[in-house]
Amino acid sequence: MAPCRTAAGNGSFQVFVQRLYELYSAGSNEVLRELGHGLLVTSLVLLDRAGGRIAVRPQDAAALDEAKAALARTMAS
Repeated sequence: MAPCRTAAGNGSFQVFVQRLYELYSAGSNEVLRELGHGLLVTSLVLLDRAGGRIAVRPQDAAALDEAKAALARTMAS
């Protein structure tokens, strides 16, 4: 996988979320991957609300978008 680049801006939180996603997507340990999933999805919701975006692999996009939408409905805005 080629290194992901942020799609918009270089804010510190956006860089953090991009790196978190890179670790998540590169991991082969299912336990660590599941532990990181909640933090990643929460971070994606917060980043989205702040107007930020990160680049994700096409094979991850649908599942992350679904998880993000489900969590966003439960979080106060």
